[in-house]
Parts: sequence; structure tokens; C-alpha cells
Amino acid sequence: MSSDPELANAVLASAASQLHGCLDQIAFMSERPLDRLGYFLLRAIYRTSDQDQTVLSIKRNPIAVVTINRTALAAHIGITTTNLAHLLLALQEEGIIRPLTPRRFEILDEARLPACCEHFRARAHLTPSL
Repeated sequence: MSSDPELANAVLASAASQLHGCLDQIAFMSERPLDRLGYFLLRAIYRTSDQDQTVLSIKRNPIAVVTINRTALAAHIGITTTNLAHLLLALQEEGIIRPLTPRRFEILDEARLPACCEHFRARAHLTPSL
């Protein structure tokens, strides 16, 4: 690599990018599960590719319709599939999403996703782990 500075720069840039991703993941996992789910859904709507196969498809016309792999999504945000089902139900009760099938739902109000996390924390009937 010392003989090829461009290759060395590319390797360093790739390593820095991977390290940045790891640090983001650590910060992401320190948040509460509902925050992680909200962040994940917003990121999924706007990113161009899904390398971890948690989102199987997203169609916007004009509402985002998301098809997910529940097991992969739960693992990605660090919760069980049962807890994921409870979080999705909470989002449904707030009118933020509408289920179409067990794996497919519409995001009716993506603007409320970031705010929903704070709102849910204040609700007494949800457990502290949400």
C-alpha cells in the first residue's frame, strides 16, 4: 500500500466509514426501542438500499407502504418479535401506521414518527422498556 497512495487512501476511507457505522450503531442501540424503531422506519423510507434485508420493499404513492421481515427488523433494533409487535401496535393506535398484512403496513404520518417517541414515553400504560 505504501507504493499506491490512492489505494491506501481508499482503504483508510473505507475503514473510517465502517468505524463511523459502528459508532452510529452503538449510539443507536443506546436509545429506547421505540426511538430505534421510529429512526429505523424514517431511515428506511429515505435510503436507497437495504443491505441488512429488514425492509423487503417500500413503495410511495404518496403514502409509504413498507414490507418488512419482522424477525430481521426485531434483531436489527435489538428487541424480540413480540416487543416489535407491541411497538407496531402502539404506532397503529396513534394513527401513525396502518397494517395491511402482518408484514406490510402503510406509514400514514411519517412527520409524527420522531415526535411519537417522546409522546409514548409520557404515556402511563406503556412499560418503561418502550
